[in-house]
Amino acid sequence: MPHAQGNICAYSDVLGEFVAIHDSLLPLIPHDPIEIIDRSLIILNTEMVEKIVLTGKDIQVFTNKAGTWFSGEKRLEDFSAVKSLIETLQSLEYLDEYLRLPEDVHRERSIEISYQDSSVFFDIGLYSQYYVGLGDTYYQINEGGMKMINDSFDMLMKSARE
Repeated sequence: MPHAQGNICAYSDVLGEFVAIHDSLLPLIPHDPIEIIDRSLIILNTEMVEKIVLTGKDIQVFTNKAGTWFSGEKRLEDFSAVKSLIETLQSLEYLDEYLRLPEDVHRERSIEISYQDSSVFFDIGLYSQYYVGLGDTYYQINEGGMKMINDSFDMLMKSARE
């Protein structure tokens, strides 16, 4: 629902008084506090990512050695699948947060991401019914987000076999 036009004011600390907000700026003002909450699931420093472990039916380990990605000992010719997975993870937004999963939800895949200090920085569980586990907390994401992460996961696994 759009804001009412005209006579919308905000207090200006600089001027020390209320000032009118121009009508062209009104569509940019959030209608509800929920609109300004950051719902990003994961924020990665892509330059620091050194290792990615994908676990599904198979386990595949990808390592970054001086800017070159390897699958096991094999050098990847094209790094786009690695970049796609990282970008997809960073684009995920959660809908709701939970401390427990429903009983009928099961783990399907996992993604471990390690930074340069070799410790596991993120251990991400991908569950049925659009749930993602991160540490001791579970998040529900939308169907499109789960499809994107599964597609990126599959693309990276496929690049390791080529």
